[in-house]
Amino acid sequence: MEKTFNVTQKNTDRLISVVLLFFCVFLYREIQQYSPYGKVFPNAIVLILSVFSAIYFFKSWIALFTAKAGPQEELYRMVEDYPSFLIVFPLTVVYVFYLLTFLGFFASSFLFAAAVILSIKIVRNEYNWKVLLIYFIFSGLFSYVVYYVFRYMLRVRLPSGIFF
Repeated sequence: MEKTFNVTQKNTDRLISVVLLFFCVFLYREIQQYSPYGKVFPNAIVLILSVFSAIYFFKSWIALFTAKAGPQEELYRMVEDYPSFLIVFPLTVVYVFYLLTFLGFFASSFLFAAAVILSIKIVRNEYNWKVLLIYFIFSGLFSYVVYYVFRYMLRVRLPSGIFF
């Protein structure tokens, strides 16, 4: 008699949330070996990751205690997001392996964010050109803020290309 284990998306989310929390604890313990000045930025990153992991943990486990949509509706939502994944994954590969080295960090990050937002909104048939314009402006501002913080405040060298 062979036992099988039925892995659903909810079980996977619960497992990943627990693993992420343990990973945050592990990273925090490893960072404590650094000098006081060398562990400031890694501690901030681990703190942010811990907050998001805790949110993910509670969202994945709270579903046990609340009534959720039926399995048919949940399957429909998963199938609805599949074309988005098929578009965003190749965009990510192009961004990491080509755009960063050719265009530089700022221009490629802006184009990548704009392309991802546009493709997801079009696939989900949720596009409104005024809202998309706001998203494009936000992606440009976000790319600039990240560029400025890493380049000038933290003095981290970012990939440079034909623009800057």
